[in-house]
Amino acid sequence: MNEYPEEFYRGISSPNDITENGYVTAGAFQFDQYDSQRGDEYCELSVNWNDNKDALQVLLDQHKPHKDDKQFKGGYCTINRTFLNNTFKAYMDSKEFSYERRPVEASEENDYQVNLYHGNLLMKNTLDKQVKKNIQHTLAFMADLAIRR
Repeated sequence: MNEYPEEFYRGISSPNDITENGYVTAGAFQFDQYDSQRGDEYCELSVNWNDNKDALQVLLDQHKPHKDDKQFKGGYCTINRTFLNNTFKAYMDSKEFSYERRPVEASEENDYQVNLYHGNLLMKNTLDKQVKKNIQHTLAFMADLAIRR
């Protein structure tokens, strides 16, 4: 997986997912449960790969579909990919956790903007509920202090 940069950004929709001291909570790492759309038993968590200086601006400019509101009202955080790989090695070796690039194409119908940096963290939807929670909490622990909007 060497076509990935050393870090990625996670947008934080709700200011409630950031503590007073700037720590990111597990609520910022809620995976989508729409596994049927993927067809591969994975659920997704959107990220932006930090390929260059434009990646962060694209994330910050993102808005909610069919609304003018910014998507990430809380802010964003950064996670180091090597730290992620080392921490989740056992899950990755067993194909229970992974990540991907999945750029977003513009869509007038869905009101999506182009996002060449978009990707997903992937978690097997068949994992035990407690293991899923452990993964979410671990991601929150790994996140750098949040940058508020």
